[in-house]
Amino acid sequence: MNLSLKHILTAFVALGVASVLYVLFSSMGGGGRYDSNGFETRGDMARFVFVSERPRFPGAAFSNDAGEPTKVDDFRGRLVLVNLWATWCAPCLVEMPALDRLQEKLGGDDFEVVAISLDKDANKAREWLDTNGIRHLSFYNDQTMKLHEDFGAAGLPTSYLIDPKGRLIGYLEGDAAWDADDAEALINFLKETRS
Repeated sequence: MNLSLKHILTAFVALGVASVLYVLFSSMGGGGRYDSNGFETRGDMARFVFVSERPRFPGAAFSNDAGEPTKVDDFRGRLVLVNLWATWCAPCLVEMPALDRLQEKLGGDDFEVVAISLDKDANKAREWLDTNGIRHLSFYNDQTMKLHEDFGAAGLPTSYLIDPKGRLIGYLEGDAAWDADDAEALINFLKETRS
């Protein structure tokens, strides 16, 4: 009887250790995900959700820095990372410097980060960017917050990758290290395949 109780306890301890190790390795981004082309996403990008069909991205308007109406379609011909953020969203503020560095490193004729503030007070968002040294992102704002609804965002921040034809490739909910190697690899892969 004591021997079988000892074996049962040993089995429970082993199961507990295995569970802890699984949680630790999962949280470290160990297991990647693959898109339909066999590209493996890792790190924060393992949370990126590729859509199976490429629907046209909603054409809702937002404002550029001059207050002029702008649409995602205005960026046709390049890969676009649309990011919805706001100054009242703490994870958004953590993520913004990484988006700025991504734009600095990879932004150009074939790729652009379009970070759209959903702040009702555009000046507050603009001031936050200036105060925090965000220099490489152009300023965009949607004071109506209609984009949040039109894009079907569950929360903030949410990022969408849009192909050069204006179709949704996929999305990532929550903040991410967009300047990390795994994000850069994803962007470069999509640029090379022209999505």
